[in-house]
Amino acid sequence: MEPWRTVMLNEEWFKQCFNHVLPTENSAPLIIQPRVRGVDVAFFLNKYRDQFNATLCEFGAIVLRASGVDEAVDFKKISDSISPHSMPYEEKSTPRASINDVQHVYTSTEYPSRLKIDLHCENSYAHVWPNKVMFWCKRPAEQGGETLLADTRKVLAMLPDWLVTECQHSNVYYRRTFSTEIGYGWQAAFDVNTVSELEAKLILKGYQWEWKGGNLHTLRSGNWIANHPRTQEQVWFNHAHFFHPMSVSSSLGQDPDAARNIAATLPYRVTFESQAIDDNAVAQIRSAFQACSYRLPLKKGDVLMIDNMLMAHGRNAFEGERQVFVTMTEPNTNSR
Repeated sequence: MEPWRTVMLNEEWFKQCFNHVLPTENSAPLIIQPRVRGVDVAFFLNKYRDQFNATLCEFGAIVLRASGVDEAVDFKKISDSISPHSMPYEEKSTPRASINDVQHVYTSTEYPSRLKIDLHCENSYAHVWPNKVMFWCKRPAEQGGETLLADTRKVLAMLPDWLVTECQHSNVYYRRTFSTEIGYGWQAAFDVNTVSELEAKLILKGYQWEWKGGNLHTLRSGNWIANHPRTQEQVWFNHAHFFHPMSVSSSLGQDPDAARNIAATLPYRVTFESQAIDDNAVAQIRSAFQACSYRLPLKKGDVLMIDNMLMAHGRNAFEGERQVFVTMTEPNTNSR
């Protein structure tokens, strides 16, 4: 490992307080663990926040193991020590519940346990997204339920040159239908009560929209590739493959044709500006994610810290009860 990648790991304060395990597999996280019980982890992470965040940029994901986190308030304290600018869940697309009395802590996506959640970067389809996402495992699944990780720098590097060039010169379009039958209504998704409040927020966030049959239909364009705000590295940062019927097929265990019929009824769908980006291109994108993916079995008490632009995440199907909570921090509103 290059010397500039071990800034935090080589410092005396870190050596005295933590053990660490370096990644040995593709997209695996760095694992750190207090040397002795009772260490005030939040204190050290807050005091040496810059060093920690520089290390997070290098690895994309860090697991704090044996963290002493037993309750949501403990988790929020750890989150705030690293990144104090927590944010509400906005432009909602997936079901999750907030935790009473602990601001901006939510349940992780509440999809049925039998379904896999494909790799994605949180809210990369939206006007605002978090630079960091943190997970706390209160109770691991009895079987399965591993967190999936994939380094978006590696995903981009694996894509063929022609596809990267096409994506650099074209947009992806996210189309969403709000109805009373499936998914969030527009009031909950945008945290508004009236049509006038809604339309003001849609203008602010760069949406186009229309009303059909009493339902709201929105359209928003986005880039395929983004620059990381701290490292300036190019990363693969979009929701295109996630909302594609191929991902529906993967999650539901359906054949592609059946998945297309199902996908047509779902709130989100994507269209591509370039005709060269077709199902074959999406298959190559999915293949790159698969090649870069890593399965992380979270243990009880683990706190997983992710740089949301550098590391995509997902979840395997599972059996039994699984309790994982999330915070999102550092709202990013950079124009894309």
